[in-house]
Amino acid sequence: MGGQRASPDQGVCLLLYMVVVITCSSACVGFILSQALQKIFRMTRRMPLQGLVMLLCIMGARASVDPRNAAAMAAGLCKTKPADVVFIIDSSRSVRPSEFEQVKVFMTKVIEGLTVGQDAIRVGVVNYASRVKNEVSLKSHKTKAALVKAVSKIEPLSTGTMTGLAIQFALNVAFSEAEGGRKSADISKVAIIVTDGRPQDNIRDVALKAREAGIEIFAIGVGRVDLTTLRQMASEPLQDHVDYVESYSLIEKLTKKFQEVFCECSNPALDVVFLIDGSKSIRPENFELVKKWIMTMIDKLEVSETKTHVGLVQYSSTVKTEFPLGRYNDKKSLKEAVKKMDYMERGTMTGMALGYMSQTSFTLSQGSRPQIQKVGIVFTDGRSQDYIGDAARKAKENGIIMYAVGVGSAVEDELKEIASEPVADHYFYTADFKTMNQIAKKLQINVCKEDPCECNSITNFQKKVEEALQALTNITGSCDEEDCCIGEQDRLKSTSLILPLPLLLVPLHIQTSLKFCHQRGQSLMSKELKKYIFQKFPTINRFEEKKVITFINVSFPFYSLVFLNPRCLQYELLIVMATILLL
Repeated sequence: MGGQRASPDQGVCLLLYMVVVITCSSACVGFILSQALQKIFRMTRRMPLQGLVMLLCIMGARASVDPRNAAAMAAGLCKTKPADVVFIIDSSRSVRPSEFEQVKVFMTKVIEGLTVGQDAIRVGVVNYASRVKNEVSLKSHKTKAALVKAVSKIEPLSTGTMTGLAIQFALNVAFSEAEGGRKSADISKVAIIVTDGRPQDNIRDVALKAREAGIEIFAIGVGRVDLTTLRQMASEPLQDHVDYVESYSLIEKLTKKFQEVFCECSNPALDVVFLIDGSKSIRPENFELVKKWIMTMIDKLEVSETKTHVGLVQYSSTVKTEFPLGRYNDKKSLKEAVKKMDYMERGTMTGMALGYMSQTSFTLSQGSRPQIQKVGIVFTDGRSQDYIGDAARKAKENGIIMYAVGVGSAVEDELKEIASEPVADHYFYTADFKTMNQIAKKLQINVCKEDPCECNSITNFQKKVEEALQALTNITGSCDEEDCCIGEQDRLKSTSLILPLPLLLVPLHIQTSLKFCHQRGQSLMSKELKKYIFQKFPTINRFEEKKVITFINVSFPFYSLVFLNPRCLQYELLIVMATILLL
């Protein structure tokens, strides 16, 4: 699959099979389609001769607000946790007066869903263009009504776009004690930036300073905004902190997301034990990656004496408690303990380890708490050398929610035996560490109780597990060639889509599924395809209709072409684009 170009006498044939658009509520689809078609036609001029197939199918999706969380908020069951919140709004000349009014409506609706007060959420507003104006101070208004009235009176400044200056002002002034900012570690500092243009000053360094000072930054881009700039401003993980809308008329759709951010009942109290395979098949370099993943997970949990407790057990031919539940109640101490874990490098006695976890790790003497949900996460890369059935069943009978994560040579039947019901939501397998981001989007915990806040606690634990598993992919991403860099700052939001393939659309026989990673460069593309397709492409082969194709990223790997803006997935749409045949 070299860089050979097709010439006219070689009969390059481009077939667009069909394009179907259903229930589209935005001009976003038109933009997607036009951009996709342009890139397809450009791409066909440099495709290799053997022939490739492309299928791009995006199923309908709604805005990513947890409906249970929204229901809890609507019922008044979710109190908003104390925070200092500052809106930083762009009112440069590119923002028309009517659009600025829509930003004010957005701010008002977010405020209406919060618990506003001196001991609850304080809200400030910074208005900027070429200059910066502190419109609403954190200390100014103690009631929601007064705050909404103040927002309604804000007028646009209508000059340039000095976003960096505005962030610096928020850091130095808006969040200061003099303006009502609180220094308590229990009070979150949140900045919500709304902009529609490219800044005329440097934002990277000042945004970094703000984040290092403990300010969580959300970046909302509108229209022709520079997406790279949004990513430079926003906090990690970027998929949770960067939002894009096509126009100001759509910004109101983000209201519930920002109400949800401050929902206090989202903090779970859980006892979580990691059961980590330390057998020799893991290999030292991959064992270090697993340790980094555990540390990433710890960063995303609400670790404290009264919230989440974490324990760590390693096993191979023997079982060892690295540290029990409750020994460390802060993230720094937990991560230091994880770093010190030595690699056992022996056999794989998973059954013995499961029994140990159930009978020892989740006992009172090992720090387990009564009436607190128990969660076990088993991580293995090979077949167990002992019987796991009885121990796995006993763990689940003891009320432990069991997750089984398998990598490489792990046996799927064993993973299913370990996993809680429904099994499909609790066991995960991937071919190697580099493709573990498949797991992130499959994880589901459907444990809902009468109290939506209790339900939301377990749901948010699921979300944090997903983020941590996704982060493992970022850690393991390789740069085999200069044009491959898969860094978090260079990539768009990863999105996993499982798509049925119609028989007529697919000219390749694929044994299980294609897994396209976010990689660049023609040679890397060739390597990826050869992993999953067992022959080259000179003929059209049969394909079973029940097979699926998995697109891990919306950044399609063919020559770094990006066909979709992931922000558009919030609208209900169905686009089926099909097949390029090069004969």
